[in-house]
Amino acid sequence: MTHALVIAVFVVLFAADGLGRGEPGAPSWHLAWIVGGFGVLALAAHLRILWCARMLERTGRGPWIARGERAGAAARMLAVVWHGIAVLGFDELGGLRGLFGPAPALGDALAVALPLGVFVSTLVSFYAVEHRVRSAFALHDAELGRPVRPVPTRAAFVWAGFRQQVLFIALPLGCIYAWGLAVTWAWARFGLPWEGTLGALAHLAGAVGVFVLIPPAMKWVLNAVRLREGEMRDRLVALGRAHGVRFRDVLVWRTGGSQVNGAVMGLIAPVRYVLLTDGLLTHLDEREVEAVMAHEVAHVRRRHLVWLGVSVIGTVSLVGTPIGWLAATLGGIGAGGVVAEVAGLGLTLAAALLALGYVSRRFEWQADAFAAQHLSGWLGRGEAPAIDAEAAGTMIRALRQVAHFNSIDPGKFGWRHGSIHTRIARLRGLVGRPADRLRIDREVGWVKLASAAAFVVGGVLVLIEAAIEVFVLAPAG
Repeated sequence: MTHALVIAVFVVLFAADGLGRGEPGAPSWHLAWIVGGFGVLALAAHLRILWCARMLERTGRGPWIARGERAGAAARMLAVVWHGIAVLGFDELGGLRGLFGPAPALGDALAVALPLGVFVSTLVSFYAVEHRVRSAFALHDAELGRPVRPVPTRAAFVWAGFRQQVLFIALPLGCIYAWGLAVTWAWARFGLPWEGTLGALAHLAGAVGVFVLIPPAMKWVLNAVRLREGEMRDRLVALGRAHGVRFRDVLVWRTGGSQVNGAVMGLIAPVRYVLLTDGLLTHLDEREVEAVMAHEVAHVRRRHLVWLGVSVIGTVSLVGTPIGWLAATLGGIGAGGVVAEVAGLGLTLAAALLALGYVSRRFEWQADAFAAQHLSGWLGRGEAPAIDAEAAGTMIRALRQVAHFNSIDPGKFGWRHGSIHTRIARLRGLVGRPADRLRIDREVGWVKLASAAAFVVGGVLVLIEAAIEVFVLAPAG
């Protein structure tokens, strides 16, 4: 959820420029109470989390952990809402740009730093809960004779959380936003033609370039290192080759043993990496690690990242373009154009989030099924065996381990991944079915077809808008 909120912080800034906000102006008293609002949120969350930590220590009851987490989550969500009100309602961005005069980009940086500062403050506060929980786990492991994981310092905990929850998303989005500022400046400085059409293409090219080239930098963000040579590495590399998936390296994502997870990043093979956390390699057996690796390979083999982008871009263009026309029409006749623009932006963002969640969950289910197909001995060619109980059971055990060691409620719904319970139920439903005729593969096929249709139709609408701008509005102006 935090990743989605970080995205929302930048979406607000993109929207501000799209709605004509952010023109540098004289700073006003609004800035003082806008900043104060972020401070109040951070303080309120701190006091609530500290109370939860004390009650946890006093009672030893687990629900106080969840209450502390909810307090931090509420503060982060309210910080994004306050950020949206400040930027879109009170033109905070214009005031901050005016405050920094000849260096207006510093105003943009501060506009991002204020809500993200609340995010960091919740990490600082939640350490009071985390320290008690990890100390209890360390004592329990020591009593059972297990290896004791060191309890991190507050600075180490906050830095790790900032890198994984905030910087992981903020770095690429910040690069895209900075590129956008540079494009806008170039068009204004050199008087280039067709700013709307060519500028949009330049923005898109920069965004694609960032996502293609950013993975090596993300290695540093995630504190990842190369998995050492050995049987495990050879087995995982062979798994990728067996399915025709190329990647640059297999990395160990160092979390101090606090997380059990896997991920894949990178659109093209020369800068594509598979990441497995140190906790996953420690707590899961070889067969379960192979299942997680197969799940991540599935995302590449089935081109999930590309299709996720197609679905979201198609939804935004298909929904947002007609809404933009309606808002422009209402503005032209003086019928609440600003309100229509803000409402249209909200509807477009809601549609994009719905598409993201719907498509992403089905991709996760297909990746789970792919792992069961692989463990059943099917590589996508030749005669397909039935999914056997051991293969599905291995992936189920891996999911349970992920839930257990990451303290995830198996029944808790996740926007992008669904719930662990749902994923386990779907895996059980695969047992005995032919590996080449799974329902989820057909379902995802229809999702991709619908995404492609939305992308094409939405693209046509965008081209129509560009043609109107170039051949109708430009000559008239």
